[in-house]
Amino acid sequence: VPEGHTIDTVVPNLPVYLTLAQAMKDQLLAVGLNLEIRPVDPVQTAPIFYVQQPGDALISVFAGRSDPAQLLGSLFTPGPIQNPGGHTTPAVTELVAAANAPGDQSARAGAQQAASAEILEEALNTVVYHTMVPLAYHDNVVGVQSWLGGKPELRGVGIAAS
Repeated sequence: VPEGHTIDTVVPNLPVYLTLAQAMKDQLLAVGLNLEIRPVDPVQTAPIFYVQQPGDALISVFAGRSDPAQLLGSLFTPGPIQNPGGHTTPAVTELVAAANAPGDQSARAGAQQAASAEILEEALNTVVYHTMVPLAYHDNVVGVQSWLGGKPELRGVGIAAS
């Protein structure tokens, strides 16, 4: 993009996101880009960005999906609300379809990896910041697992007999 270009960015009106947006604004300004911060009611963030589509970018959390192929389909194929601009490439669309096809899990995993590599190569999404939420529990708590998205899986969690 040309120097002086403005990126209109929707940001939930919460301190954590506004602080991140301001830091990004300062960093982008150093390379000649303007980040226009548009604070919105946090509850209205999704309807504003995905439905009304007033901005070029969104600074917010994304919960992810338990199945990576579902996540790829929702973000990188034309049609889903999480891809309001419909940004994709023919190769990404084909690879995501293969990742979502029923069948052998290892074949799907290979398609997911290939789709992820193509998405990275085409710069279809830029993750700037990823929060890691700490999880602490006592030694006698058993069965704690974490999903790939970093969320705790609490099914099967219990207290060990003493």
